[in-house]
Amino acid sequence: MKDSKIAIVIGTKAELIKTFPIMLELQKKKREYWFISTGQHPLNQISTELGVKKPDFVLSVEPNISTKFWSKINRSSIFWSFKMIFKIKKLLKKLNLSIFLI
Repeated sequence: MKDSKIAIVIGTKAELIKTFPIMLELQKKKREYWFISTGQHPLNQISTELGVKKPDFVLSVEPNISTKFWSKINRSSIFWSFKMIFKIKKLLKKLNLSIFLI
């Protein structure tokens, strides 16, 4: 399991805040992992502040500021969600992972 490939998929700042202790532990143990951002929130700055690496992959264009994207469910947000599921699935398959957290 030590050589397993790990991916962590995160979309929002809240998800990163909940997940960063795992990322720090992986870094402490010198375990490589892929940090995949869906692009729902910009995560570069908060990643630096929390002491974890910036996303290796960003699957959609990040907004300049956090938005209330999900506050109004509409056609475009539903389309974005379905599109993101396929993008995540395609990337995870390409990375040939052993473990992934979503």
